[in-house]
Amino acid sequence: MKPIRQTALFLCAGLLALACCAPDAAAAQEKFIQFQDSEVTGGRIVTGIGTGVSAGTVKGQIGGDCSVTIKTPKGQTVSDSQTVGTGYKLQVKSASGTVLEDADAIVFGDLSGDGKTAADDLLELKQYVLGAQELSAPARVAAGLSDKESTSGMTGSASAEILRMAQQQLGLAELDQQYGKEKPTYRSTINSLQTILDDMLKPHEGFPHGVPASYDWARKPRQGMGNDPGDFRAMTAWGQIYEDIEGNPATNTRVQVRNMRAYYLSKSQNKWIQLQSSETMEGAAYREDFVDDISVPPNLRDESDNGGGVSVTAGNGYNYHFWPKQSRVEIDPTDIAAMFTTVQARLILDDESKPDDRDQARYLLSMGGDYWLNTSIGWAEFKTNGDFAIGRFRYVTTEWQAFNSWTGDEETIRNNPPPIE
Repeated sequence: MKPIRQTALFLCAGLLALACCAPDAAAAQEKFIQFQDSEVTGGRIVTGIGTGVSAGTVKGQIGGDCSVTIKTPKGQTVSDSQTVGTGYKLQVKSASGTVLEDADAIVFGDLSGDGKTAADDLLELKQYVLGAQELSAPARVAAGLSDKESTSGMTGSASAEILRMAQQQLGLAELDQQYGKEKPTYRSTINSLQTILDDMLKPHEGFPHGVPASYDWARKPRQGMGNDPGDFRAMTAWGQIYEDIEGNPATNTRVQVRNMRAYYLSKSQNKWIQLQSSETMEGAAYREDFVDDISVPPNLRDESDNGGGVSVTAGNGYNYHFWPKQSRVEIDPTDIAAMFTTVQARLILDDESKPDDRDQARYLLSMGGDYWLNTSIGWAEFKTNGDFAIGRFRYVTTEWQAFNSWTGDEETIRNNPPPIE
């Protein structure tokens, strides 16, 4: 790729129009869409659009006094509600009618041109590698292939792109729709769609110590209030760490937790919206059965220099019940199609000078979340709050894992995968 010039879209107003300028670092952080030259298409492309983005949204990102026309690859003008896919044509004109940009839209991972990344895109790439079909130049850009690679001589990079695309489809990697790039970027993820689903659909790996069998969440994951907060107008994510029902023989092991997130799937916007994000946690060591809300200060240690978050131990009749350092947040109870909470955890040593007994550790972690009447009211025997979901108890290991809870049904989550890190 030879970026002869790059155009900052945020300058599209008045006499400045789309003034040519050097890339601006501050603007880059805004993640605006951007036009650039492409060796593969032999013309201009526009990147940073993302999957499932409407034509109206793209026009809004360009904004200013510019006139923007978007057409399908066959030349049909699209409405503002239609999704923009790879190969769509964008033409930008100044207020005076001068054509400022004529470019092909690129949605990384979308080879079929429907604006999504799905199994059919992976199939098209495989067929192209086998010589069974051709790909358009914009589709080759979306797949991460260069123009110098022939069908017979591209097994190395094409195979790598097939693997990365397959990992993304399985939820094992995240496709980064960054602007200003002519190749898709994939990031390895700790979480996956299957893990998310399993954390509400499969049985516990182990049972929490000291929790009566009459507590239904001690026996299996379950949805509480689900998507119906009733009169509640606030929420918070939370997690809980327990020893296994048969005890925990490890004495030199701690549980490190970080990156707690909460999202809801908006009915009105049809997308996941982040409610909470916290690198570290607050919480207390509660009686394992939570009777009388009795708690003591936890054995907490800061781990900001060791991958982030905090670490803790549990036992002697107490768990560790934690929540984001960020306070509760307000919600619109009429706009909830699903709720989703997640956190990352692993086992670390308490004292590195002592023997490593992490292979003996039997710590369990479960994620959940509560609705509350408001953001400030105190606890009052579950009259002021109620859980919307309590997820599966799984054993914490030496590798980072994600632990999740969600509401709604499996089909909704499969069709609308939550953000995956």
